[in-house]
Amino acid sequence: MKITFKILILGLLSVTQLNAQDLNSFKAVWPTGYVLTSASNKKGPGIMADFDGDGAKDLACVLYNKKSGVPIFLLYLSSKPKTAKYCDWVYMMHDLTYDEGILGIFSDNGSMGIFGAMKFKYDLVKQDLDLIETDGEIEVKFKSWKIPGR
Repeated sequence: MKITFKILILGLLSVTQLNAQDLNSFKAVWPTGYVLTSASNKKGPGIMADFDGDGAKDLACVLYNKKSGVPIFLLYLSSKPKTAKYCDWVYMMHDLTYDEGILGIFSDNGSMGIFGAMKFKYDLVKQDLDLIETDGEIEVKFKSWKIPGR
């Protein structure tokens, strides 16, 4: 019984590490000077899923500026390998969800009760993730950049 339990725990740990490695494998698509961990050494959330239905993993994650610690929200579709999109995200605590084709990001600043939320769905006509809902408190403007070497 103990051996089975140890094998199960080791298996779960290896899956967690593989997921972290997978997220790091997308490092080439995010801007220079950004990292996965905040100034307090907390890893930002990330989701890898097939957002656009092309059979390849896409990425949504929160990254932190190495110098200032300011977070950004990154969206990368593997079907658009030459570009990625990001927006400034003012809140410091984050959660990402992906359920039934809806990508959600939820945030708060942790102390003042200021919350933010966005929901995205892939639009076949635009061939991009489309912002379908926001909390109304913020104006979300995405910027894009060309990924070097792609």
